[in-house]
Amino acid sequence: MEVIKAEKVPEIDGRCKDLLDGFKTLFGEPAGVVIRVPGRVNLIGEHIDYCGYAVHPMAIEQDVLVAVARSAGGLTLCNVDTKYAEHREGSLQDITIPGGSPQWWGYFLCGLKGVQEEFS
Repeated sequence: MEVIKAEKVPEIDGRCKDLLDGFKTLFGEPAGVVIRVPGRVNLIGEHIDYCGYAVHPMAIEQDVLVAVARSAGGLTLCNVDTKYAEHREGSLQDITIPGGSPQWWGYFLCGLKGVQEEFS
């Protein structure tokens, strides 16, 4: 596995501090790492992506910050915006992505499941 050197990003320092403070308040321990995930857009033509042709994703300024710490008790997903409810997964062995109306935490689970499939 490749190790990526972390870089300081001044534009997100305040958000990162708020995230780390909230994490410690909520879980009683500091986060082990903060991950920045840039947003993206896909440059595609109509019907191109699901017909098997190439798309051209590119990163944009908008992003998501994720604070993480190890836990023996499954997975707990919390959002700093309190209008979004907490979500818990008891096990990471068989992650199921919910159908129907998307929930905020479903996007995180999709990414996690993709990583698991890539490295299994």
